[in-house]
This record gives sequence, structure tokens and C-alpha cells, in this order.
Amino acid sequence: RCTTCGGAFNSERHYEHLAGDDPDALAVILRDPTARPSDLTFAVEVVNRVASPSAELRAAAIALLSHPEAVVREGAIMGAVDIPEARAVIERMATNDPSAAVRDVAREATTRDAPDGAEKGRTT
Repeated sequence: RCTTCGGAFNSERHYEHLAGDDPDALAVILRDPTARPSDLTFAVEVVNRVASPSAELRAAAIALLSHPEAVVREGAIMGAVDIPEARAVIERMATNDPSAAVRDVAREATTRDAPDGAEKGRTT
């Protein structure tokens, strides 16, 4: 367990903690070739909660848009949706991804509008 947040090291709670307090550590997890798809999914989803993600964190999230596991690509869409460099990739995924579920998530992500005054990565 993480001594700071109390969450298990592979829990959504821990990834949220890293997004706020140690985004570079989050990037390391996203680049771990031995990470389980479920862990990558939870970890990449929280990238959009980082106020100003580093180039490394943005690149790690964008790289997961082409992960072989559909569930990871879905999470990567949610995590990278606010990264300008990812926009064109996500738009292509909305029509070209082999997974219908990923296509749906990509379509929803590229057509959604944040509510006025909403904080990045958060809903009201």
C-alpha cells in the first residue's frame, strides 16, 4: 500500500494520487511493458486530471492509444482526450479502430463539450 494515499499500488486511488502528486511516476507505470492491461487502463484514465502534463506523460498516454488491448485503448482515449497532440489520433480511432467499443468511446470523446466553467478532467 502507498503510505501517502493508502491505496494499493495498482489501484485507481493510487493512480489518482500519482496524477496529482507525482505525474512522472505515473508516466513510468504507463511505459511499463509488464503492466497488466487493467492497471494500464486505470492509470491512463487519470492523465486528464493532471493540470499540466509533462511531455513524457503526454507521450506515454498517446502511445497507449495503439495498445493491442482494446480496454487499454479505451482508457487511453479518456486519459488523452484533452491532449492536443492526441486529438487527430482519437478522431481516426472513432472510425478505424477494430473494436466497436473503442470506436464508440472515441466518437463520444471527440464530440463531447465540457460544461461552461468545468475544471479540466472533472464533471459537474
